[in-house]
Amino acid sequence: MIELTSLHEAAHVVLSYLSSYHFLTGDIRLTSDSTGETFVTLSRRKLLLEGKEISVDTASDPEVIEDAAIIFYAGLEAERIYCEQNNISLDESHSANDYNYVDQLIDNSNPPFETNRNSLIAFSHQAVLANWEPITQIAEFLQHSHNNSVDAITAIEILDEGFGNNSFQ
Repeated sequence: MIELTSLHEAAHVVLSYLSSYHFLTGDIRLTSDSTGETFVTLSRRKLLLEGKEISVDTASDPEVIEDAAIIFYAGLEAERIYCEQNNISLDESHSANDYNYVDQLIDNSNPPFETNRNSLIAFSHQAVLANWEPITQIAEFLQHSHNNSVDAITAIEILDEGFGNNSFQ
């Protein structure tokens, strides 16, 4: 089960790293065999690079919410891929908090959120598949780290090195 949880958190890590508006902060950790934590926040630098105005309304921007949704949906999609590959039943209940958070973001969207959630989930699934190698690398690192925890800076350094050296295909 710890492998599933580490893949779940690693998918959040990698998709945050690749996102248009978000970045990692704090520690990524496995809190039990079936739960973990990854902290994601808005990136001022990424927002400015994408031409987004930074204000109290930024978090309710539908494009910013879509970016966050893809990150949060990625955890369950990583679990889904692993379970399909290993002929294991998927327990979606561990991802309820991610889905509830996305629902909350969508409810607060201004203007109203119009993107189809199923298409976002499908996009997230494809993004996880396309980045399976770095996701598994972060998951393995997380599983073998002290206290099943890694700080965001170390995770970013691992990803910088892998993507910078084109070692992730």
